[in-house]
Amino acid sequence: MDIKDGGFDMNIVALSAAVAVLASFSALSIAVKITKTPRTDGKTRALMLCGGGMVMGVGLWAAHMISLLAYEPYRALRFEAGAILFSIAICTLCSFIAFYLLQIKQGSGYGIAVGALTMGLGLTGMHFASLKAGGVPGYSGEGGTLRTGISVDMLAIYGITAALLLTFLISWLAWVADRRMLEQMAYRDPLTGLSNRNEMNRYFDTYQNEGALGLLFLDLDHFKKVNDTFGHTMGDLLVQELGLRLRQFVCSDQQVYRIGGDEFLFIVQPCSRERAERLAEDILSSIQRPFHFDDRECFVTASIGIRLGSPRESDRSILLRTADLAMYQAKKLGKNRYCVYEEPADHALSGDKQGKMA
Repeated sequence: MDIKDGGFDMNIVALSAAVAVLASFSALSIAVKITKTPRTDGKTRALMLCGGGMVMGVGLWAAHMISLLAYEPYRALRFEAGAILFSIAICTLCSFIAFYLLQIKQGSGYGIAVGALTMGLGLTGMHFASLKAGGVPGYSGEGGTLRTGISVDMLAIYGITAALLLTFLISWLAWVADRRMLEQMAYRDPLTGLSNRNEMNRYFDTYQNEGALGLLFLDLDHFKKVNDTFGHTMGDLLVQELGLRLRQFVCSDQQVYRIGGDEFLFIVQPCSRERAERLAEDILSSIQRPFHFDDRECFVTASIGIRLGSPRESDRSILLRTADLAMYQAKKLGKNRYCVYEEPADHALSGDKQGKMA
C-alpha cells in the first residue's frame, strides 16, 4: 500500500504534545533534584541519573510514535520490532549522556551545549530510524509498501502506556529519593553520617516510654590542640573515624547523636547506672586505640558525663545540662574518665571513675 497525502488529527497531535511535555517536565524535575543531591550520596545520584535518562528518552520516543498517528496515511504502516528497539535505544542513550554531562559539569555552559547537541543528534537519529523501520518512502528499500511487523496503532498504545507508567514510576522514585535526601540533610550529620541534634530533639518530642533514660555526654579531650597542630582537615578526619567507632555501640535501644564539633550524646533506654557505666568504659576503651591517618598516628581520649532521668520528670534541657556538667567534672578530675551526675538535695556530682586503659 502506497502512502498518499492525508490530513492530521489534531486530537492526536495534542496527545503527542501532552506526553512530550509530561516526559520533559518529569525529566527536568529529576535533573533539578540531581543538582541538589550531595555528591557524597552517589547511589541516589546514580539512580536519578538513570531514571532521568529513561524518562526523557522513552517519553520523547513515545510522543514521536504517537505523532505518527496524527497523519492518517502512516496508520497503515507496520514497523519492524528490531528497528523500533534501536530507535528507543538511540533516544534513551542520548538522553542519559545529556543528563550525565549536566551532572559532571554542574550546569556549566559547556555541559549544557554538549548536552543539547547530544539530545539533538539523538532525536534526529531516533526520527529517521523510526521512519526507516516503518518503510516510509525514501527511508527504506521497500518503496513504502506494507510489511509485516507491529502496527503503528499498537506502537502508539504501547508507547503511551510505557511512557506514562515509566514517567509516574520514576517520578515517584525521584520523590522518594528527594524525601530521603531532605531527611538526611535535616536529621543526619553530613560529616559522620550519625544522627544530629535535630534527630535528638525529635526523639525527645516523640518519647512515650516509661522508665529512666541514660544520657552519656561525650567530649574529646584536647581536640582544639589536634586542630591547631595538624589542621582542621585532620580534625575532621578524626571526628569521622570517631563516628565510625561510636557507631558500633548503636543498637535498637541505644542511639548516638553528634550534637557539636567534637560532642556526642548517647541515649540509652531503658538504662540503669550499671549499664551506663559499663557502656562508658567500653566507649573510652575504644577511643584510646590509636587513630591512623596515612603515615600519622594520633592518640586521643575523651571525657563522659552520665545522667539518668526521664523526660517525663525533667525538662530535656535540664537532662542535657546536667549530663554536660558531669562531663566537665570528669575533665576537671583528669580527663579520660566518666562521671555520674546524681541529684540529691545538694545536687552533687559523684561516682567519677577513670576509664580503663585498653
